Parts: sequence; C-alpha cells; structure tokens
Amino acid sequence: EPTPVTVDSASIPSPLWVPAFNAALVEPSPNRFRNVDVPVLPGGAVEGMVRWGDLPGADSAAADSLGPRSVAGVVLVLKHKASGEQRVVTTFTDGGFYVMGLRPGEWEIAVDQRCLGLLHAKVELARFSIRPLADGDAVNGLNLTLRSE
Repeated sequence: EPTPVTVDSASIPSPLWVPAFNAALVEPSPNRFRNVDVPVLPGGAVEGMVRWGDLPGADSAAADSLGPRSVAGVVLVLKHKASGEQRVVTTFTDGGFYVMGLRPGEWEIAVDQRCLGLLHAKVELARFSIRPLADGDAVNGLNLTLRSE
C-alpha cells in the first residue's frame, strides 16, 4: 500500500534548508528496502512586528502622541504563492514574530481573520520573497500595521 513519507526537519543540518516537497507517497515492496531521494533547498527566515497604527477608541492626536503599539498574541498566516504551503505563527509579547525554514519563492503574510474580528481591526496583506541563496536568505523588518475598523 502507498505510504506517505515526510522529512523530519530536525534531521537536516541547517535550519534554513527545506525539503523540496512536504510529503511523498512511496509504495514499498515486501521484504525490501527502498531509497527515497529528497531534494533539499536553501530556504530563509522572516522577522517583523505587528503594531497598532491607531489606537482603538482614541482620537488621532492621542494616537500620534503615543506612537504605534505592538500587539502580542496575533495569529499570522504565511502562504507560499506557488505551492500553497501555509505556515501559522503567533506574535511574541513584544508584537514581534520570527519564522525560519521558509522555502524560496513569493510569500504572502496576513493576520488570521478571527484575530481581526476579535480586535475589530483591518490590515493590508504583506508580500515578501525568499531568494534561494547558498547560505539562506533573511527578510528583516516586515511590519504589519493594524487599523481600527
């Protein structure tokens, strides 16, 4: 019977390397071993912040004087445009986030719709690219700004 095979990412020497595919179906033969070659790609990492651009319930002068506030516990959804792979991450207590082991290509990052509903907020979709560099790529300072509805 076909058996799904996945890669244990902890077995890859670099945390920035990613398997070229998430899973494969292998049909093993009885009493035989079978090698499965898994191509590995240099991936990357992204880091950034989620902040309020305006303070809910405050006038714009008060919001400007306080500056943008970071937002903890926001669920972010990262989506690889070509493969449809999704990664979900939650912001840290300072509003920051960090994701590594992202495959090369174009990515979108959005705030989970349920979080936006709870916060009564809206935010623009952000896009970024991970380049297939030999030592991995890094995207720094990707900021998402929440606005009150």
